[in-house]
Amino acid sequence: MPHRIKKLLTDISLSIGEALNRLYRIDKENIENRISEYRNIVGLRNIIAHGYDIVDVAVIWDVVRNQIPVLKREIKDY
Repeated sequence: MPHRIKKLLTDISLSIGEALNRLYRIDKENIENRISEYRNIVGLRNIIAHGYDIVDVAVIWDVVRNQIPVLKREIKDY
């Protein structure tokens, strides 16, 4: 996978994970019930932020393809 695409995918994942962290600070009681993959997305963000060399781009690509559409619906319904 080209470096630019890998960088884009990791940047998107970092941004979404950070946004969910901020939402957690605002609404701790509801986020886990309303955002199904909250912990996994934040966990992925933490892996990217603190251990880039162990990031599996295939995992990030899977998240972008399969989890982002679900997250988008859950955010709209939030």
